[in-house]
Amino acid sequence: MQSMDQVKQKIVINARKKLEKDVNRTENYKDFLQSLANSLCPVCKSPLEIIEAKEDENSFEYKYKCGHGWIGITIKEEIKLHESLGIKQRGAAGGKWVKKIYQGFKSSGDPKLSDGVEEHSVYDRENDWIDKVVKDNKTGKILDEHHEPLTKHKPHIKRKPLTDQ
Repeated sequence: MQSMDQVKQKIVINARKKLEKDVNRTENYKDFLQSLANSLCPVCKSPLEIIEAKEDENSFEYKYKCGHGWIGITIKEEIKLHESLGIKQRGAAGGKWVKKIYQGFKSSGDPKLSDGVEEHSVYDRENDWIDKVVKDNKTGKILDEHHEPLTKHKPHIKRKPLTDQ
């Protein structure tokens, strides 16, 4: 367990680091950080003396001798990025595609596949061939695989939901 002096030092050091790093802060926040960096209560500017400190992974609470305090929580946000690459090679004079290549993430629309799927596919009209592998992003399990002549390949029919008429 940290002593109150160690907690105070940590607060002062963090405030100094934040002041150095980000210059696009509001004036109120800069004043707040400057007070802490100078080891002063941000409210009454009396010397910073911590009488109680509670810290965990997601929150903290400090109580100062002057009667003021500081409470904070950590908010975590996760952003998932997916990448994919699709290429179509066209025939002479911009006619129909000759080869289509796709590699990367696709959302599935299936609640069981909430992390989507990884698809690697090559459709080659010139050589009448398809190579396609679809894997579950979460488990890595192969869900669909085709290595066959393109003329014999039967694509999956996208089903439309039934509607009341």
